[in-house]
Amino acid sequence: MTVLDPVVLYLLTCGRRKVTLEQVTAGVELDRKAVLRVLDKLTGEGYLREIEDHKMAKGYADPGPYLQNPTWEIVRDLTDRPVKRPKRDTGRDRIWRAIKRLQRGFTRSDIVRLSGASRGSVEDYTKLLERDGHIKTVGLTGRQYRYNLVSDELKRPKVKEQADTRPGGETMGWLEILRQRAEVVGDSEVAREMGVSPAAISLLKAGKYPASTEKMEERVMSIYGRDGKVVCPILGEIEPGRCAELWNKAHKLGVKGSNPKMIRQHKACLKCDLRSFNKRPASKKTGRKI
Repeated sequence: MTVLDPVVLYLLTCGRRKVTLEQVTAGVELDRKAVLRVLDKLTGEGYLREIEDHKMAKGYADPGPYLQNPTWEIVRDLTDRPVKRPKRDTGRDRIWRAIKRLQRGFTRSDIVRLSGASRGSVEDYTKLLERDGHIKTVGLTGRQYRYNLVSDELKRPKVKEQADTRPGGETMGWLEILRQRAEVVGDSEVAREMGVSPAAISLLKAGKYPASTEKMEERVMSIYGRDGKVVCPILGEIEPGRCAELWNKAHKLGVKGSNPKMIRQHKACLKCDLRSFNKRPASKKTGRKI
């Protein structure tokens, strides 16, 4: 809490229209200079008006100069002051701070460990950062890419998300949406998000898909047709990569654990209509998925 908050609270509850610096300082029990700065700030904003400026009484043996003890009058309702809400710390903020800390030779796993963000969120955001030139690929560590930070920005840079409309406002077709998404994150990531093979994505982009594209069109529009976001009944709007990660995890683990939040999430994923096309048919003999 800053000095401003207790000073405003005191002025609202003291029941006086006129107050002195000495009264406010004694009421909030804070540093006199800090309180004076706050009162001057409120005067500048038009909530207070200084009406008198006199010196405090001093004993015969007290050292030092006389202290000023101005008097203010409350001329405007302090409850009208706008309250500044603290800025919400998002997952991308944490990812960017982790990248700024690592600087050179880091992998996505390093970012996941340092930021606490999900693997899907890290993958989505690093691909956008690389596309816009904020980071660059410098090599491989095992099967993971290594990155170096290129941007010198302190605050998290804003990246342009994939849009589903052309500049003139004309709605894009499903194949154009698919091609744009693949250009941003790559064929393999799109295949993971859609629950199909990378070869299928490559054939779709080239216009050489051998079967009917009706179901593929449904998948693309279901996953990317809402400004490139997926609407989760538990988490709201999330990245398609995050959606795929949660769906696969739920079907792999089932509804296990003691965390009520995770249980609700897993139940929602198991019943999700959005990814119902990913369900594999069960064998008539064994009952297992094939």
